[in-house]
Amino acid sequence: MRLQIELADEMVEPLYALKDTCALKTNKDLFDNAVTLLEWAVGEVQKGNIIASVNEAEDRMVELQMPVLQAAKRNATNEVIFETPDISHFDNMIDDRNVATDQNEALATMTPAIPEEIEG
Repeated sequence: MRLQIELADEMVEPLYALKDTCALKTNKDLFDNAVTLLEWAVGEVQKGNIIASVNEAEDRMVELQMPVLQAAKRNATNEVIFETPDISHFDNMIDDRNVATDQNEALATMTPAIPEEIEG
């Protein structure tokens, strides 16, 4: 499927900068990563979790507030639409600080799998 979008002029340069910062080669790579992150975030808020940035050194947490996540939370049912992938095999994964003991810690240390094709 081919997807074409129009962007406001002021959005183009920040997207190219983001693509460069993340060492992404194509706009498709940028889109795939953005959708992967959004799917994960929606699945988490549907389960009642929050999406946040945590600075352990400063003992500070900032919750991400986005209309799309608020809508997903409001529209959540007992059935979760987007499941967090089963990463139980990463339970013993070691990062810089300590052993990841739960799925959310392990998920934060892994790279998302990006499909080669976007299918419709």
